[in-house]
Amino acid sequence: MNDEAKAFLERFKGFDKSRIVFYGIGITAQAVISEVVPLGWRIVGLLDRDENNIGKVVCGIPVISYQDAKEEADVIIIMSDQSHYEVIYRRIKDLGVPVYYRSGEKAHITVSDDSYRDLKYWNTSLDALKEEIRNHEFISFDFYDTLVTRKIYEPQDVFKLLESKLSKDNEKFIGFGEVRESAPSTLSVQNPNIYDIYKGILNNNRYTREELERAINAEIEIEDFLVVPRRDVVEALIYALNCGKVVYILSDMYFTAEILHGWLVKFGVNGINLDNVIVSCDVGRGKRDTLWDYYRDLIGTGKALHIGDNRVLDIEEAEKRNIDTFYIMSGIDMLKHSSIHALNDYAVNLSDSLHLGLVIEKLFNSPFALCESKGLVRITDFKTLGYVAFGGVIRRFFNWLDLKIERENYGRALFFARDGYFLKRDFEEFISLKQWNKPIEIIYVPVSRRLVLISSVKNEQDLIETIKYPFSGTFEKYMKNRFNIEIDKDDPNGSVEINSENDFELISAYMDRYRKAVNTELEKERKNYLKLLNELNIDKHTEKSIFVDLGYKGTTQYFFEKTIGEKCNCAYFFCNFTEENKYSKMCRMEACFNDVNTPNGYSTLVGRKALFIESYLTAPYGNINYIDDGGAMVFSENRKNQLFFANKEEINAGVLDYLKDRIWGGMGLVDGKAEDGTIDVILSPRCDVSQTIMNTFWLDNDTLGAREELLEL
Repeated sequence: MNDEAKAFLERFKGFDKSRIVFYGIGITAQAVISEVVPLGWRIVGLLDRDENNIGKVVCGIPVISYQDAKEEADVIIIMSDQSHYEVIYRRIKDLGVPVYYRSGEKAHITVSDDSYRDLKYWNTSLDALKEEIRNHEFISFDFYDTLVTRKIYEPQDVFKLLESKLSKDNEKFIGFGEVRESAPSTLSVQNPNIYDIYKGILNNNRYTREELERAINAEIEIEDFLVVPRRDVVEALIYALNCGKVVYILSDMYFTAEILHGWLVKFGVNGINLDNVIVSCDVGRGKRDTLWDYYRDLIGTGKALHIGDNRVLDIEEAEKRNIDTFYIMSGIDMLKHSSIHALNDYAVNLSDSLHLGLVIEKLFNSPFALCESKGLVRITDFKTLGYVAFGGVIRRFFNWLDLKIERENYGRALFFARDGYFLKRDFEEFISLKQWNKPIEIIYVPVSRRLVLISSVKNEQDLIETIKYPFSGTFEKYMKNRFNIEIDKDDPNGSVEINSENDFELISAYMDRYRKAVNTELEKERKNYLKLLNELNIDKHTEKSIFVDLGYKGTTQYFFEKTIGEKCNCAYFFCNFTEENKYSKMCRMEACFNDVNTPNGYSTLVGRKALFIESYLTAPYGNINYIDDGGAMVFSENRKNQLFFANKEEINAGVLDYLKDRIWGGMGLVDGKAEDGTIDVILSPRCDVSQTIMNTFWLDNDTLGAREELLEL
């Protein structure tokens, strides 16, 4: 009987008659199931964070939904690694079923919302590590999560990513992720290397040798992309070499020393001999058993220091052999112990894992990134904010838009100004990175609420609608803002405060002396705008076009449609689909971030940050007021968002970096909510975004009354 099953039987000996559901479908759960089910234990179902696995069968046990577990289980046992206990428990604690950790402990929440500040770990530093290095003769580094990190949240998701890539060209690889993950447990050899694992798959499954050669090369390629150096730890390693220390790499891994050594060289570490890279799969022993004894015999009685991230395997086991240790927190553990630990709850599927992996690498590449702030995440540069807060949101929207264009065979994507200034450029980069073969015309459409409000007026009823459109301010500002009319200097009504929705009769009376000027301006502006749209070929073939905008009610779409006399298909980030919004019934609108439970787009995680997104998605010029007789756009004066436009460019550079990093991981995956949750958490008091950055976000709205306010978290 394997060790996992023995431990399980000892810890849960009073549950042998209970209906048990395991949370987890990985190697640990499988090892226990294979031994205890034949003994009569009732494992009635398995839970997994990825809903796509519901209905699958693992070791003869079905993967079920949370609702099924609520109805069928007497107890749920979380079979994950200890570091994931509380993250998983938060997902299922409200099911009303007793939950236990694999350790036998009753599940509970120990981390309060601000307890992260009290960690002793925050007192460490790179200088402290270097001091320890100076005081020892032999220095060893753990490889994964210490010296390097992966740009993925869950290590086992590497196999899901592998399946995603392989199955695109060969349907035989559907389900391969589970085959690859469970393969080591089917082998008689202990601590197998990657080649042993694939030999086992070849002997026991339906894949040809050529197919598995492709798979093994793809897995190494994926790993090569995902693995990045933790720069401060690499600096410490190079420091040790420069101090004349004898340096080793110790790793429990199925990649051979030769592969790991190649990555070291790639990362600029050239002073470590291949013989000094000790990997469990090469020496046939792991840190759980005799690898530490092997290493201690190798270095003799010399004073040794080991640097690693696993409290048990790297710290406790090393100290049992009289080896001093220096604990390095992994990126994922830094997230779990930081002020933004709520993001862990969004790690539901592969898409989420890829997103959170990129966020972790960006924020927590250095194991000392949170030490000075005692766990509070700080963002001090615009590019980082663009990457972690906005990058995922833009990618998710583009992925949704891409699928929509392909499914409905649109030939043109038209991006409304000013939100479309960055979006058009970024979408062009997106489809270039994606190597999109479908021909599509991408156009930036000159639009503003005022521009279409005025240009849509064809008759008296249209004029009434335009007069009533919301505005609050003086009559003088109203006439200039709404109709581009300078009132007479002797007009006694100029300073009167009006509200256009409530004061129609009053405004109409005040406007009598300007009716001719208003009609002339309306006719001129409509004529010039329609001429421009005609020259851009925008007012035709709208059925083959998808119009793109941020959101929210569809007001601009409604007046644009009235202007051109055609119905449009519009794709938004978020919309107001409530009964109160008349435009949602009159216009063809779809939104990426709404779902059936959130008809009000501002209630979505992304919609709650709509003002920040709108402030970022601006242009280097003010609102488009009108088109002059020469066909040129005439803008309102620049506002604060334009004053800080160089900062918006830096934010967008971070977004583009995110798209480039994420495109490799696959863009056609089923999206989760991690991107939504990230912007909601980052742009909140849980994250310390510097005041310099915050000063770049402004609310401005010329149409509604020239408001301009600094946004706050």
